[in-house]
Amino acid sequence: GLEELKHGRIALEHDVWADPSARIAVQPHKRPVGLVFQTGVLLPGRSVFGNLKFAENRRLSDRPSWTLEDVISAFDIKHLLDQSVGTLSGGERQRVALAQALLTDPDLLLLDEPMAGLDLAHKRHILPYLKRLSTQFGLPILYVSHDLEEVGWLADRVLALEAGKCVGYGLPEEIVADLNTRLDDRFSQIGSMIYGEIETIDPVHQMTHVRVGDDLIKLPLT
Repeated sequence: GLEELKHGRIALEHDVWADPSARIAVQPHKRPVGLVFQTGVLLPGRSVFGNLKFAENRRLSDRPSWTLEDVISAFDIKHLLDQSVGTLSGGERQRVALAQALLTDPDLLLLDEPMAGLDLAHKRHILPYLKRLSTQFGLPILYVSHDLEEVGWLADRVLALEAGKCVGYGLPEEIVADLNTRLDDRFSQIGSMIYGEIETIDPVHQMTHVRVGDDLIKLPLT
């Protein structure tokens, strides 16, 4: 909704948000979409709690699906509530931005490369929170990223775009294999994906035992 749609149609289930042929263009603030950018956009000069309350007050629903306490607990940010947003680390900022988006009680979450500015350690810390959005809160998520490792870990379906055109759609493991063999050298570092089932977790040695077919793979617990 931030740019005028020239062609096509945007709808979620039976709610049409944009359709030039029918002269439909719902204003962005009236679309029930929670948006998180690459760097969490928070209100300066307010505490974390102040930002969360601002989002809560902007809910479109009179009967929200979850409470402020639910969201604070889910994102482990209770200890940050009194802090100014200017004092937050990159990972903390993104967690607060995700919580803020959730508190508007959206029907859809649009995450625009939410971990692009984070190092590997912070990414691994944030990934479980992203997964929780769909598993715990049951929200559909449109996740935009150039990092197929993130996409493969999070996505149920992957739509690959190049120069604005669809070059692949399907399961994450199918798209990864296809990009490895079909596209140019820019994708040579994508790697591979395998699926397995966790058999046991060894907290003493911090290891996870994963069954992949007839093989047992031992991986670091973290």
